[in-house]
Amino acid sequence: MDILPVTEADLAGQPPPFVALREKHANGNHDAAPHRIHASAATRHRQRAHYLGNVSLIDAQVGHIMDTLAQHGHGENTLVVFTSDHGDCLGDHGHLQKWNFYEQSVRVPLIVWGPTLLAGRGRVSALTQCFDIVPALLSLAGVDTPDWFETKSVLPALQGQPFDGREAVFCEQGRDVVFQFADFV
Repeated sequence: MDILPVTEADLAGQPPPFVALREKHANGNHDAAPHRIHASAATRHRQRAHYLGNVSLIDAQVGHIMDTLAQHGHGENTLVVFTSDHGDCLGDHGHLQKWNFYEQSVRVPLIVWGPTLLAGRGRVSALTQCFDIVPALLSLAGVDTPDWFETKSVLPALQGQPFDGREAVFCEQGRDVVFQFADFV
């Protein structure tokens, strides 16, 4: 996991709400994670170690779920979807957690597993949105996708077929944390 340098140019080039967010995190106790805008390399490595520890814990728990499915005879006819609602900056760009639209925050993990339902394995780098998984899941369950869904199914990608994704995606942020400092919301 690469550690990007936090440069003065990066910090100075951020919009005022992001500056205010950094200051709020540095001067407060946000989610019990102490934050320093200019954290040392050791601190940033420790942040990543804790993050990877959490990932390992979650991985072990997903493993327990998978083992239980197999033990009860459901491993071959079950579709497992694991995702999140955001990524994490881990100190990159001088930010922790989410609350911004940097790639580290908006690149969301998604794992879909179904041994009899999906062909092969792959990685999708194309732009997608969280709700683009819904028509794929409906199709795999034998349910038609309503015509009014404004989605682009990721099913081709899950089945190892070409998938171009979207030209653009929609991201939103409620009027909390970062946008409490913005005049344009």
